[in-house]
Amino acid sequence: MKTLTRWSNTIMERYLPDPYIFVAILTLVVFLLGMGLTDSSPLDMTVHWGNGFWGFLHLRCRW
Repeated sequence: MKTLTRWSNTIMERYLPDPYIFVAILTLVVFLLGMGLTDSSPLDMTVHWGNGFWGFLHLRCRW
């Protein structure tokens, strides 16, 4: 069992990308889709992202 666990762990560490890659790719996809499917400019999309992100943090930190 240890051998199988060690082997699968090695395979995952070698071939599974860093989670930051998924975040960066999904952010880019949403950014491009938001500009393509709406009449938002790149600046509008950046403002929407910033407001949504900081708004989410503000709601989570409210006492």
